[in-house]
Amino acid sequence: MAVVGIDFGTMNAIMGQAERGGVKILLNENSKRLNANMVSFQGNQRFLGEAAAAISRTNYKNTVKCFKRFIGRKWGEPEVMKEIENIPGLKFVPLPDGFVGVEVAYEDSVQTLTIQQCAAMMLCKLSQICASQEHNNGLAMADIVVSVPAWFTHTQRVAMQDACSIAGIRCLRLMNDTTATALEYGIWRSAQKLFDNSKISRVLFIDLGYSSYQVSVVDYVTGKLMVKATTYDRCLGGRDFDMEIAKYVAAEFYKKHKIDPMASPKSKMKLLDACEKAKKTLSPHGVLEANFYVECLAEDIDFGMKITLDQFEELVSPLLDRLVPPIEEALRITSTNSKITPDTPSPHDLSAVEIIGGGTRVASVKRKIAETLGIAQGASPPNWGLQTTLNADESTAKGCALAAAMLSPRFKVKEYAVVDAVPHSVVLSWDKPQMSISNAVPEDDEEDKDDTSNNDSATLFIRNEATPMLRRITFRRTDVFAIRANYAVEESSLLPPGDDRAIGTFVLNIPEAIGKDSPEKIRKIRVHVNHTLSGTVKVESAEVALLPEETAPESEAADSKDAMDTTPIAPDSEQAQDNAANDSKEPTAASETSPDKDTEMKDAPPALSKESGEADAASSKKKPKYKRKPITVETTIIGKMDQRALDAAIETEARMANADRVITETNDMRNDLEAFIYRMRDAILDDLAPFIPESDKSSLDKSLQDAEMWLYEGDGFDTTKSAYQNYLQTLGSKFAGAEARKKEDNMRPELVASFQKKIEQFKQWANSIDENYAHIPDTEKTKVRDAAETQSSWLLDMLDKQGSLAPSEDPVLKCADLQARITETEKLANPIINTPKPKPAPAPAADTSTAESKPSENEVPAGEKSDGNPKPEDKDVDMPDASEGEQVPDADMPDAPPPS
Repeated sequence: MAVVGIDFGTMNAIMGQAERGGVKILLNENSKRLNANMVSFQGNQRFLGEAAAAISRTNYKNTVKCFKRFIGRKWGEPEVMKEIENIPGLKFVPLPDGFVGVEVAYEDSVQTLTIQQCAAMMLCKLSQICASQEHNNGLAMADIVVSVPAWFTHTQRVAMQDACSIAGIRCLRLMNDTTATALEYGIWRSAQKLFDNSKISRVLFIDLGYSSYQVSVVDYVTGKLMVKATTYDRCLGGRDFDMEIAKYVAAEFYKKHKIDPMASPKSKMKLLDACEKAKKTLSPHGVLEANFYVECLAEDIDFGMKITLDQFEELVSPLLDRLVPPIEEALRITSTNSKITPDTPSPHDLSAVEIIGGGTRVASVKRKIAETLGIAQGASPPNWGLQTTLNADESTAKGCALAAAMLSPRFKVKEYAVVDAVPHSVVLSWDKPQMSISNAVPEDDEEDKDDTSNNDSATLFIRNEATPMLRRITFRRTDVFAIRANYAVEESSLLPPGDDRAIGTFVLNIPEAIGKDSPEKIRKIRVHVNHTLSGTVKVESAEVALLPEETAPESEAADSKDAMDTTPIAPDSEQAQDNAANDSKEPTAASETSPDKDTEMKDAPPALSKESGEADAASSKKKPKYKRKPITVETTIIGKMDQRALDAAIETEARMANADRVITETNDMRNDLEAFIYRMRDAILDDLAPFIPESDKSSLDKSLQDAEMWLYEGDGFDTTKSAYQNYLQTLGSKFAGAEARKKEDNMRPELVASFQKKIEQFKQWANSIDENYAHIPDTEKTKVRDAAETQSSWLLDMLDKQGSLAPSEDPVLKCADLQARITETEKLANPIINTPKPKPAPAPAADTSTAESKPSENEVPAGEKSDGNPKPEDKDVDMPDASEGEQVPDADMPDAPPPS
């Protein structure tokens, strides 16, 4: 199963598959690396990806695109209504829950779809592309990481997760575009030891995509990246540059012809495509003008003109000015100097500025960014001091693929920490209790850190704080109460206009949790809230701590109002480990920022006296052990589909996918029938003609004509797969005899020659006098000779009979019979030919009694050498022990001359 990262863009989707040694970008059926991110409906069929792009102009009323601009957005938001204007023809509708939906004509009816369903369809298409890769052997995506813009709200993020659930794909996390890019930038450089553990390298990433603009400041050390801040402009992208050119061209066309090409959806699409080409022509440095030409722009009128670089830069000047505020805001938040010092940067200096996204290819965009950072002076085009070391289109997908490999159990990756930033501050609020509860005995070593009796809210996660983060919030309640999560009011300007800031509600049923225990035993309520890897807020668990029986308070209850304690969970605590395991293999940000123990929210109390300290130490030995019970949390997340709606969407997607499969298989069968008709029409006049009797040629030709009429003008124009299959089988049976005769005629000569060769070989062997086969009896050789002669006679007889037949007659000498005869002969002859030689008889044992009593003439008597002298006895000789300190003198050689 494949582990894939997906850059789910506004107009295109890119897939990167994690493999050993790197990431591979997957190609679609058209061998393109970029997949058109749209779906189109026509008749009973869906067209996804490239197939949808091919018919999007003619079928624009039923083509859904720009999913990212609508998913998780509510009807009536100003940005949503403006986006609807950019997609003419398609009918958008408000859904019962207030979100945006679309109406399309499908299966002879008008169907209303959610944007999540449309996005899920595209994810299914991407999974099919992944399965079609040769190296994947038909296996679809198993684990994925999907990129989303950093400005996505909580509602948009959970809607994207729902789309993955509908598609049946396990999404390990959602990852911000700039964070994925930062991972692709840093992980390889960290492996090459280009970062330092003691010095931070700060990099500014600028991403100008098709529809949005994002800026991110990231710090690097060896083995780790930390996102410090991300700023953005949701509505600034490359398409806005196209639109400025289109407005200018439309005005010129109107002056000349008094027709507005922007009023017609088809004319507008033609115009925008031509403007995009003109922008690309003017983007490289040194190009001064572009020719603009469109055929039949409006009412069959062709239009052409020239656009100079000065005109283009003047048109997009307001857009270039909008590039500046997000950069300045990111530098201000992180206290970063725009000075670039790649060699020895300080913590507040930039070591590099990396630009990505298709929009950054425009020369004036690069120059404006460089001027904003103050690096244009002294720098030269085309990059003006900016880095372009990453692939502008594919870096996000590759970063997501790396993140997927890090999180998936299917890969073992060298540890690399990714600490993201909280995109928006999250505030929790609740209603104050309506009744008081009894005093409680403090737990071991635990005091209430933040007793805010009058508080009814707390900011739990702060913007640009490190995430993922698990925090604990403590209450004293006895009733059922709800915790509401919202974005901070002071950051409303960062949210889309019209967004109500709501995230969700978490209802805690305390009476159900304590059961038969008395409410007076309640010590405290603990709720663990997690800011997840995907940027969503989730209540991981809640529990109630109850006093044991012997320490239950008496009736003298004091008014104890709602007490709240917000505390980061220590990374080595049991609760943090349990929740971290649910989110990621990556280290959580809590490990970077959380102390090992609970930290006080207010000023610490004065130190206790020695006497009181001793008293406390003595009493601590008798502190009771509290009983903990889990609390059921009923969660309602804004924008998240309930289980019933999710199941219905999954069923709808499965039904549509099955319908697509049936249509595809039906079309394939129809194509097979069509191909057979055309192939046979040529064959009966060419290579198949000799094998068709003259009496059958006219009837076969008529059968082909009837089949063609049935296919194009009769019932076969639109019928079922089984109907095409049955018709093909019936038609094929009429030509089966001629095709079989042709096949026999083509194969027969080779088999006859092979058989004749075998027969001659067997005859030669049977008549051979080779010594290697002398051990084989003549009777066995006769068997082989007789078999070969019998087969030779049969073959000659059958050849004579076959030679008297016309090619159009059924053969009497069939290839199957020839093959059977060859096999039969080999089965008889080969065992005889391969008969092994008999083993030689063992030699008789020699009589050695006489030889032992009489020595040979040359034998030397024992005790004498061959020269007649006595032979010295062989004895073990003890060598001197050199370790005892005695030096052994060198022995004189017998033939050596005496020393001088």
